Amino acid sequence: MEINNAVSLYFSPTGSTRRIVTEISRSLPWPSRELDVTDYSANDEVCRRTARELLLAGVPVYGGRVPATAVRRLKNIRGSDTPAVIVAVFGNRDYDDALLELKDLLEGQGFRVAAALAAVSDVMARMGADSRAARLCCVISGASETVFFTASLYLGAAGVKRSRYAVPAALVAYAAGVWAAAWLV
Repeated sequence: MEINNAVSLYFSPTGSTRRIVTEISRSLPWPSRELDVTDYSANDEVCRRTARELLLAGVPVYGGRVPATAVRRLKNIRGSDTPAVIVAVFGNRDYDDALLELKDLLEGQGFRVAAALAAVSDVMARMGADSRAARLCCVISGASETVFFTASLYLGAAGVKRSRYAVPAALVAYAAGVWAAAWLV
């Protein structure tokens, strides 16, 4: 498949999501145009995207979810096996299942989600999306819950009652990973 252009779609009531999606779209190798659905009426006609376009869709995360208003407005965007990159922008709270929710919504509309990013808005807005601080923040936030999730999932599935050294060892490995990320990134 050959992509001819990109569409940067965002729902951004405060402007943070717009800034991050715009910064990401600047690094794309195709010409890009913006589609702001913040003030887009849910009653407007359906906007269709082709398979030769890349959709870069960004939404903020409120309470770990995609805002209901954004969901209503995104339902008017249709793809035709169109590749998509999704971005969930969060601040003081984790993004929970927002990426999964956005992925399911867009795949139901005919898009093929190829990549996803959870972006921390404050750091990226101040330092830039490609700064060392922003990359480090993404690495740390992406790995922070993995230790406890994996430990509870696998120890629970195996029926282990006492984890003994499993969780402390996993936390040490996590700390080593954060140190390595800080050094490498």
